[in-house]
Amino acid sequence: MRWTIEPIVGMARWAGGFVLVTLLLLSCAKREEPVVEKTPAPPSEEAEMALIPRGEFLMGKEGHQDFSPQHKVWIDPFYIDKYEVTNAQYFEFCEATDHKLPEFWGLDVYRSGLDHPDHPVVGVSWLDATAYATWRGARLPTEAEWEYAARGGLITRNYSHGDEMDSTLYAPSGFTGDGAPSPVGSFPPNGHGLYDMTRNVAEWVSDWYDYDYYAVSPQRNPTGPGHGKFRGLRGGGWHTGPYCSRVYIRTGLQSNWVDFNVGFRCAKYYGESAALRMERIIEESEIAAAVEAYREMRKSDAGTYYHDETEFNDMGYRLLADGKHAEAIEVFKLNTEAFPKSFNAFDSLGEAYMTQGNRNLAVVYYHRSLELNPANSGGRRKLAELEGE
Repeated sequence: MRWTIEPIVGMARWAGGFVLVTLLLLSCAKREEPVVEKTPAPPSEEAEMALIPRGEFLMGKEGHQDFSPQHKVWIDPFYIDKYEVTNAQYFEFCEATDHKLPEFWGLDVYRSGLDHPDHPVVGVSWLDATAYATWRGARLPTEAEWEYAARGGLITRNYSHGDEMDSTLYAPSGFTGDGAPSPVGSFPPNGHGLYDMTRNVAEWVSDWYDYDYYAVSPQRNPTGPGHGKFRGLRGGGWHTGPYCSRVYIRTGLQSNWVDFNVGFRCAKYYGESAALRMERIIEESEIAAAVEAYREMRKSDAGTYYHDETEFNDMGYRLLADGKHAEAIEVFKLNTEAFPKSFNAFDSLGEAYMTQGNRNLAVVYYHRSLELNPANSGGRRKLAELEGE
C-alpha cells in the first residue's frame, strides 16, 4: 500500500511541526516486517571506512525542540563508512541472502537500481538497513556517533562544512519538485573524510527516537532510549530543505517504513569485543574469572574493548541453551549494569531466573522491565503466569 499523507501528519504531531513536515514531504510505503536473513557469505569488497577518533563534542542546539538541551557527549573511537551504502553494494547483499530488493528499485527518477550502481540505495527500512549491516559484520551508527562524525570536528556549526548551506559543497536539493540523489562522493568530504553527511540521502541510525531524550542522555557513548515507536534518522537528503539538513536536526520513522529520501551507512566498533573475550574465558575457566576479567576490561582505556548489549544478550541465551543458568544470569546482570534503562536487559534477566526456577527474582526483574517499558507484552504475559502460580 502506498502512503502519502498519514506519515506526514503523524510525524508532525510527534516531533514538532516544521522540521519533520519539511523533511518527510514525500511518498512512503509501509511494508511488512522482513525476516533478517543470516548467511556466512561476506561481501566481496569491504566498504571504505574512516576511523573517528575519541573525543568530546557539543551535541544538539539550544532551543525548545527535540535537539535541545545542547549537551556535552564523549564518544569512544569507532569506524564509519566514508560513503553511503550504494545500490551495487546493497544488491550484492540481496543476491547473497535472497533479501527483497528496495521498494523503488528500477525507478530512474530516484536513481534506484543497477543502472545507477554508485548512487545511494533508497527505499530501505531500518530493518533492511540493520540486516545489511549485520551481513557485512557491521552495525548502524548511534545517533551520537552520527552527529559527532557529521560535524567533522567543527564545533556548533549548522552543516558538515560550516554555518551556511553552500550549494557547491552539497548535493542539490530536489525539494522544489525536481532533482535526484547524486553518486556518492560527488562533493567534498568533511573534516573526518566523510562524504554526504549533509544532503544526498537522510540516514538511519540505530537508536530509538525519543523527543525528550536529550534531557536524560548519558554523557558517555549514549545509545538512545531502551524502547520507542520510531527509529532515528539523521542528515538531510536530496528532497530535504536547507533547515532540515542541519547536522543537529532529529527525526524518525517506524522501523518498517521506506522512503525515497532515506538511505544509510554502516559503522563498526573500534577495539575488541568484551562479550567475545568473556565467552572464551567462560569456556576455558569459570564465570567468576570471566566477571573479574570484565571488570578489568571496563577500567581499560577507551576503545580497548567495547560492550555491545546485543552481543551480551545473545551470549546469555547461548549459555541458557547449554543449561548454564548461573553463568547466563551473571552475563545478564552485567547487561543491566551497563544498560540500566534497557527493558530488554531486565526482561532477559527475568527469563534467566525463571528458567533457573527462581520465581521470586524472575518476578522482580519482569516488574523492572515493565516499569521501563509498559508496552513489553511478552514480559507482561510471563509475569502474569508467574504471579498466577
